[in-house]
Amino acid sequence: VRWLLLPQWPLENLLPFVSIALAGLALFRWLATREIPSGRLARASIASLLCLAALSPFVRQQYNPAESARLLFSTHVFLAKRSGLQGQLLPYIDEGRLVARQEGEHGTYTLWSMRGTQLQLRESGIPKAIVSNNTRICPQFSADGMQAALPLVLHDNPQRTLLLGLQGGVTLDTCFHFPLQQLTCVESDPALIRLVKENVLAAEKRDLFEDGRVRMLPIDPTLALAAADEQYDVIISSPDQPALAKSTPYYTLEFYRNAANQLADDGIFCQRFQYVDCGPGPLRAVTATLQKAFQTVTAI
Repeated sequence: VRWLLLPQWPLENLLPFVSIALAGLALFRWLATREIPSGRLARASIASLLCLAALSPFVRQQYNPAESARLLFSTHVFLAKRSGLQGQLLPYIDEGRLVARQEGEHGTYTLWSMRGTQLQLRESGIPKAIVSNNTRICPQFSADGMQAALPLVLHDNPQRTLLLGLQGGVTLDTCFHFPLQQLTCVESDPALIRLVKENVLAAEKRDLFEDGRVRMLPIDPTLALAAADEQYDVIISSPDQPALAKSTPYYTLEFYRNAANQLADDGIFCQRFQYVDCGPGPLRAVTATLQKAFQTVTAI
């Protein structure tokens, strides 16, 4: 219900709304008929709705997705807990400060200020990107920039580029260092686009989306690639970590063949593989799938 009807509502506001609305419908039915339901299931449902409506303020107060994002999927928190640090001190083991929180179609986005010069983006607690807001002191991560710089340097004359996935905006920013005529960026979650525009790029006082060369498409990258009828010199695929189930479509033969069909004759397809303790098996499988769709495959 949350994702289909009210995707932008925070869960702590949605729960009281739904419980009170359903309890109101039950009360309206009773006022209209003046009859109390006789079935056990009906009475149990009404009792559950009343209990849910009564407990929703307490649940709303206890619900804290920002703290969960801070504690989950953190090596520092894991090591501190194993070392015997008290649980109430775990949220304060580093200097991270919450900058923004945004409900999206795929989860809850939280943006954290780290070390005074970095912004860490998390999606439902899982790290998604790290962006430097002062590259003179702290440069961007090389992998974020290289996935754009490498194919754009190798191509003789890149004019049209397709970027699949916004992430933290570093790859998009890197593309602007090249004389492109058109840059199409595809991102499925409008909430992520809004968060990057208002909080990440605003910190650098830049608005890449206002550049006349940029075209933003708020749709799923796999669907955009399958439906596209344009030819691109460079296609950059920037999926999330391959261990996540939602990243699976970006490593299929169908996806790679769709990318090959949208490339110009001398086009280059580049995809970042976030290789973290996976072993050689997944990398071999992805390479074998790539070789079925492209004539030449190189792993760097």
